[in-house]
Amino acid sequence: MKRDMELIRLLLLRVEGESDTDLSKYDNATLWYHRNLLIEANYAVGAKAQASNNVIVVHELSRLTWEGHEFLDAIRDQRVWDSLKKKFDGFRTSFTFPLLKDVAVSIIRQSILG
Repeated sequence: MKRDMELIRLLLLRVEGESDTDLSKYDNATLWYHRNLLIEANYAVGAKAQASNNVIVVHELSRLTWEGHEFLDAIRDQRVWDSLKKKFDGFRTSFTFPLLKDVAVSIIRQSILG
């Protein structure tokens, strides 16, 4: 499964408290996979349970970590997010979370400094 940065952003917003984020277009397997990525990246704290056949049956994110807050603060603004999508060609290419955050911070810095 490929990483979906739109979903990553929505999940971070949801965990932080944005209850109006729409996750309805994503199936459970995709949601579970991306929640697990956020835990592995140390952007969120969560719990998971697996059935005896190794299928994840519960996967909840309880809170963001410091790094999760930092990353979300860099990508929260819709204008910054839209600029990132343009720069990364709609996220069709591979990149790392730190690179995405660095570019987002650069966009924010340019908007502040002019």
